[in-house]
Amino acid sequence: MKFCFIIFFLLISILSYGQETKKADNILGTYRTANKDAKVKIFKKNGNYYGKVIWLRDPLDQSGKPILDKNNPIQSKRTKPLLNLILISNLSYKNGEWVGGTIYDPKNGKSYDCILWLENGDLKVRGYVGWFFDTKTWKKLN
Repeated sequence: MKFCFIIFFLLISILSYGQETKKADNILGTYRTANKDAKVKIFKKNGNYYGKVIWLRDPLDQSGKPILDKNNPIQSKRTKPLLNLILISNLSYKNGEWVGGTIYDPKNGKSYDCILWLENGDLKVRGYVGWFFDTKTWKKLN
């Protein structure tokens, strides 16, 4: 009889894990940023979630060259275009939120801890340092 209970709880655990994975993957897709100046694709790699710039409203500077990550604190990255830049890194899914990662702001070259959650189909993106935070709403495109 004990063996039946063990099998039952093992099956319930496996099914719950599958449902959590499906919920975690609800974040996958393309979003338009709050300023409507970029589109970011959220994708999964090695069990973590990332966000990559896939479109910019103004991808070129005044001379017709790609806009670069000129504010990056790492000098060697200042020559990389903003297009295809990874903005969000290493998020994991816990209790209905994507946590434990960072978000990079190319406008000031700083990275912040971040948390993401879905609310009415929109993605809430919060970057924070200690008690200070800023939350933006990104609209899902697909």
